[in-house]
Amino acid sequence: MSILKKVLLALLGGFIVLNLYILLSGQSYIYHAIVSPGPELDDYKLFYQRAIAASPNAQEWPLSLHYNEQTLSNKLRKTLKENKSVSFLVIKNDSILHEEYFDGYGTSSLFSSASVAKAYVSTLVGIAITEGYIESVEEPVANYLPSFKDEGKKNITIKHLLQMSSGLKWEASPVDPFSHTVEAYYVNDLRKMVDDMEPAYEPGQYYRYSDGDALALGLVVCEATGKKLSKLMESYFWHPQLIADSASWSLEKAGGMEKAFCCLNMTTRGFAYLGNLYLHQGIVKGSHVLDSAFIEAATAPSNLKKREDPDTRVDFFGYVWRPFTHESLGNLFYASGFLGQKIIVVPSQKMILVNIGNQNSDQVNNHPEDLYVILDEVAKMF
Repeated sequence: MSILKKVLLALLGGFIVLNLYILLSGQSYIYHAIVSPGPELDDYKLFYQRAIAASPNAQEWPLSLHYNEQTLSNKLRKTLKENKSVSFLVIKNDSILHEEYFDGYGTSSLFSSASVAKAYVSTLVGIAITEGYIESVEEPVANYLPSFKDEGKKNITIKHLLQMSSGLKWEASPVDPFSHTVEAYYVNDLRKMVDDMEPAYEPGQYYRYSDGDALALGLVVCEATGKKLSKLMESYFWHPQLIADSASWSLEKAGGMEKAFCCLNMTTRGFAYLGNLYLHQGIVKGSHVLDSAFIEAATAPSNLKKREDPDTRVDFFGYVWRPFTHESLGNLFYASGFLGQKIIVVPSQKMILVNIGNQNSDQVNNHPEDLYVILDEVAKMF
């Protein structure tokens, strides 16, 4: 037998063994991951969705008298281009001051949120507390999820999930097809994934970023309120703010649960409303949506130890929101997604920034590199 035939037979044998392993292990989602590796900004087209309807009393964002008078600096424009940004929005004093779209996108274009969705799930916890569905963040998760009554999980609280310090095992690589994150992106039984998570260390001990904690948090909110995440958003977040745009949340399967760790789909202006809620201390359009005490806790650093580096205190993560201090803009906070999606709230300037990127930025001191440029240039221009 020729060497070529031996090589081909070996490759064929390996292919058969790999496929048998995938099928017998129940990891058929890997085929989806290979065909549609994602995540991409328009991945909402791949999944079933649950609609979030525009408010029946919708009001559009008002435009500033100086709308789009300012030209973005060359440095900022260069950074946006490097990160393949498709939109950039500046809202100041409750009106749109600057708005720009790229690559054929516009005001009605929908974009998938990636991990920015986690900040919405965190907010829904706060809303559930404000509405009386949840007593406090100190409640055990086991009060809502039976699988957390198991030994090793019974001491995990809602706060641990919010701060990503549950101690539960989760492999977070978005590019490894065998990681938990990729499995969650394509699998059709997210509750089983949450139930099957196993403890690795005591809760509240370390911060370790985990999509699994966000998934569990989403289930807690659903169990506490008896509502789907999308419908809770619609009733207690979307409609009170009189939002004119519709949105959606991608589902694990038809009629299934929302992918709570990602996959909210909305317009650039739509993303700004989360910042608006926090900027106004939970009160919008005369409605008390979210308690200011929750906002303060959500946007403050946890100061936990970092799992990968126990000597480092976590000053860059709260309840999913990421605190940041800028030399001239002062204390601010932001939500961030895998492809460079950002909602940035600058209280000192009564400003909200939304940047929808399409390529992840390198990290500098636990923050995206492009964040520094965006803030420096915005401070000069606006």
